[in-house]
Amino acid sequence: MSKLVVGSSPHSSAWRAALETQFYTLKHFSTEPEAALDQLQSFFEKHFVDDGLLGAPGELQGQPSRWTSFVADDHSLLEYSLAISHSYTRLRLVFEPAPIQVVSQTSRDRQTDPINILAPLQWIQRHGALGPRTDLTWFQALLPALTVMPSDKIPKEASGFTQLAFGVELHSSEIMMKAYFGLDAKAIADGRCKEDIVEEALAGIQLRQSWLPIRSYLFDLQRAGKPAALEFCGVDCVSSDQARMKLYIRFSRIDLQELEKHLDCKGHTDRKVFESQKTWARELFTLFDEKREQVIECADSDLSAQEARSRGALVYYELRKGTTAPTAKFYLPIRHYAADDDDVVQKLDGFLFSRGLREAGWYRRLVQAFVTHRALAKRSGVQSIIGCAYKKGIPELTVYLATELYAPERPWMI
Repeated sequence: MSKLVVGSSPHSSAWRAALETQFYTLKHFSTEPEAALDQLQSFFEKHFVDDGLLGAPGELQGQPSRWTSFVADDHSLLEYSLAISHSYTRLRLVFEPAPIQVVSQTSRDRQTDPINILAPLQWIQRHGALGPRTDLTWFQALLPALTVMPSDKIPKEASGFTQLAFGVELHSSEIMMKAYFGLDAKAIADGRCKEDIVEEALAGIQLRQSWLPIRSYLFDLQRAGKPAALEFCGVDCVSSDQARMKLYIRFSRIDLQELEKHLDCKGHTDRKVFESQKTWARELFTLFDEKREQVIECADSDLSAQEARSRGALVYYELRKGTTAPTAKFYLPIRHYAADDDDVVQKLDGFLFSRGLREAGWYRRLVQAFVTHRALAKRSGVQSIIGCAYKKGIPELTVYLATELYAPERPWMI
């Protein structure tokens, strides 16, 4: 298998420096145990900096290494997030391994894997056992049900979609892994709707009954002319009695009243979590909806369009064994609805201070240290999404940060 050599690019030192600056900044602001953070740093440096897992500026066996990924809002292969609560700041990473090159079965020419499944599979086969608690049982059960393989008949239309990505975070001072499945390629290749594909996959891990009320709700929305897009699934790579299956669904219209209905799912979701999510939704709409209209319209309601799909409100429904009541959580795509990143910083810094989560100026210092390639006021983009939750009665705000590795200000893009 081919592998990108990071050192082949004249800009590789700048590429490395950009990645390291971002990670070290977030590590500095994280409150997790130092030894555990060092472990996460070693993981980051090995896979993202040294092994070229994200590609690099330059060439991959004569081909550009850029891949339009659905992992991050800016289509980079890596996204950071920080979960901020009263007692902690936790760093998380989500990434999609850059495509490798394969030999075409028809022309015998080498070309980039058009469904990008080989690179993720190669990575997890070599490095999937990240810690003693890693359990790939659900992952292995879901993989054939949710992805297209090179041996399958692959229509051209199924190419170019993210199929498989991974997340890593610290849990009890050890690295825990998650897997994320994009559903577009499978739906196109099989000629089936995503709901049927997911239902079959969930039956294989005994979670179908928890899914049926959600599917019924989505069907009701479609009949009412308010279709939603089942976008991707996520699963914890731990034992099945502890694992969670997450279904991420995109809604084209960000309306506070409609959002509360999505979180409620006709009364089927966990009641305690539902009430906390309603509280967060109202507070964040107040923060970002300056006209106080409680409606943020998407510029494009076509959720199948690649550039439009990140605009809608995203809700996930979390399923787990032992309960038939899903847990719902929402995400607000602030990149599209803020004047610029400085505007977001000002609002979130004030929000965290007013809620007693952080001292005034803490969040601004973090973002200013993270973004070194441009002025925050130039545009929005680095702070892409926020998600909110109450965990054991304690509020937690999660901010998702784009790398902007392909921003026009980067030296390898000039």
